[in-house]
Amino acid sequence: MVRLFKLICLSAYWDSLLTPFEGTRAYIRSVVRTEPEKILIGHNKRDQTVFDLYWLNLKTKEQTLVARNPGNVLYRITDNEGKLRARVANLAEDKRILEVFNPAGSKWMRFATPGLEDAVRFLGFTADDKGMWLLSNRGRDRISLVRMDLDTGQESLVYEDPHSDVEGVWIGYHTKIPLIAFSNPDDQKLFFF
Repeated sequence: MVRLFKLICLSAYWDSLLTPFEGTRAYIRSVVRTEPEKILIGHNKRDQTVFDLYWLNLKTKEQTLVARNPGNVLYRITDNEGKLRARVANLAEDKRILEVFNPAGSKWMRFATPGLEDAVRFLGFTADDKGMWLLSNRGRDRISLVRMDLDTGQESLVYEDPHSDVEGVWIGYHTKIPLIAFSNPDDQKLFFF
């Protein structure tokens, strides 16, 4: 927690301290508990129009490329250990796709094509690594907690609030299962799994 607080305090000085490249924008992708010396960052030094993903050593400031953006990647998804597991890419101006990396075949598998009106937010991978926890409104009128099967791409409903969108879900770090879902129909409502 102290390390995370220090990173938040450093965020005001982020560009000048850790990515001192003129005209470059950078962001913290994730703080990985198993890597206390490093964080995952993204920046656009190589190409101002896209962001590449790097490991950044906090002591030496050395950066190691994890993934180069081919030009159409909007968002990358990493697991608790910092491994790149999925990405959202543009297929066309009005079409996006969720791709999941298959290490067995060393290729990206295409799964879901969220529409521009769809709200889909990644929460985490399931304990057996065969699914993803998502907040999604695809095929329904409210954002709900779903589990997407990584073999079929099918979403199964886990929890929905009968009156409003599910705003967030806490996923257990060790168990990788949903613990609490919250929504705000009027006052905040918590659902404990």
